[in-house]
Amino acid sequence: MYIRMGVTILVGFYTSRVILQVLGVQDYGIYNAVGGIVALFTFLNTAMTEATQRFLSYELGKGDKVQLRNTFSMCLNVHMIISMIIVLFCEIIGLWLFYHKMVIPSDRQNIAFWVFQLSVITSVLNVTQVPYNASLFAHEKFNVYAVFQIGKTVLQLLFVIALQFIPFDKLLVYAILVFICNLTFVLLNRLYDIRMFEECHYIRYWDNHLFKQVMGYTSWSLVGNLSNTLSDQGINILLNMFFGPVVNAARGIAMQVQTAVASLVFNFQGASIPQIVKLYASGDREAAIKLVNNSSKISFYFFYILVVPVCFEMHQLLHIWLGHVHDYMVSFSILTLLSILCAAFGGTLGFLIQATGKIRRFQLFISIANITIFVASYLFLKLGFPPYSPLIITIVMKLVIDLYTYFEIRRLMDYPIMSYFKSFLFPSLIVSVLGLVVPGLWYLCLPEDLLRCILLISTTITINALIIFFVGFKHHERIWIIHLLRGVLSSRIKKELN
Repeated sequence: MYIRMGVTILVGFYTSRVILQVLGVQDYGIYNAVGGIVALFTFLNTAMTEATQRFLSYELGKGDKVQLRNTFSMCLNVHMIISMIIVLFCEIIGLWLFYHKMVIPSDRQNIAFWVFQLSVITSVLNVTQVPYNASLFAHEKFNVYAVFQIGKTVLQLLFVIALQFIPFDKLLVYAILVFICNLTFVLLNRLYDIRMFEECHYIRYWDNHLFKQVMGYTSWSLVGNLSNTLSDQGINILLNMFFGPVVNAARGIAMQVQTAVASLVFNFQGASIPQIVKLYASGDREAAIKLVNNSSKISFYFFYILVVPVCFEMHQLLHIWLGHVHDYMVSFSILTLLSILCAAFGGTLGFLIQATGKIRRFQLFISIANITIFVASYLFLKLGFPPYSPLIITIVMKLVIDLYTYFEIRRLMDYPIMSYFKSFLFPSLIVSVLGLVVPGLWYLCLPEDLLRCILLISTTITINALIIFFVGFKHHERIWIIHLLRGVLSSRIKKELN
């Protein structure tokens, strides 16, 4: 997964630079804005993704192969229904937004319309792919998933290189190539899953009781994901309405930065989700709690050690990456990373709440918080506040959600929340403060140039790694890390000698 992340980041940075240069700021902004409309209606799929992963992992934990296959087929049925609903929403409400609310130059509306349609078809492919990806994760075949994603990234790179030499409308051609890339790897992924996993052999099956179970779980997850999509893609649409596609381009770059840096954490947390659900399903409560505490701590430290130097040198890094830094790219990128860092204080507690299946109150609170983000963003932009104000509102609400998560998990399963504070939250706060000293000194004492960028990033990562090791981890955890590193090194040496 980390190899996949490295390839994706490097290729993603290069392709984003080329796409921005080939399409131009306006067309790049149009692509992000139009894609935001389609993404607005994928909240159904996002909710079902969580439900599918939870139920398949749960059945694997119980070891019931027959019920596992029935669950897969039932989830695929539901995803096919969802794909039809998404098409309906996009072609009615989405087109209304497209023609009556979005700010798109008149000479680009026809091309933007076909980009929208291709985005809808691509969305359908991704929706019906969810049960197959969920099977890979439930079986913990992260290496296979990573190989497919690396292959997809490399193909996207080849398409972007070819885009520079194709003598047709670049925006339309880019949308077509993205669709072809998604179709190719959806088919390859499904062929692998059908061959390797017995439950992926679809059967004509419908169980009203199972449907009610899945939808009962999904209904509240759906509410939370609808509000999350509203606060994310809805803000993208608001920025287009108030400021036009150029600001959408800035936010698109910020999302690329977020994806690159956050991949490290999401890969680690994604690998822990099936284990948390399986441990809870098997009744091993203590092991599940220990895994949540440890995975929360490690994932936050991974993210923090990257975010701090990147935020301090964001302008220089964007200049190296893109050549020319447009308005709001720096502020959008920094605030986007800070919002994810604030959300990381919640750790993996949310996954344990999902494992219990009792998500009604949790999702309801998240929904209220996300709707508050959207409404407050609209009001602030309407009053003339700058384009980055919605991101500041998002940071505040992420911290509020973290605080509620702590109390909700304690209510659901008598979680020893003080152990979570002592083992994760308090050390993380201390590390967060100490980790700002070195980059702050470099930032204030040296002029902005490539040398400062190299010094700040290298020394900050090194010193913050030491702070995390000696302050962020307990004595027995440091011993475990040392033994782990020794084991890795000794195995490498044995391989070299053999």
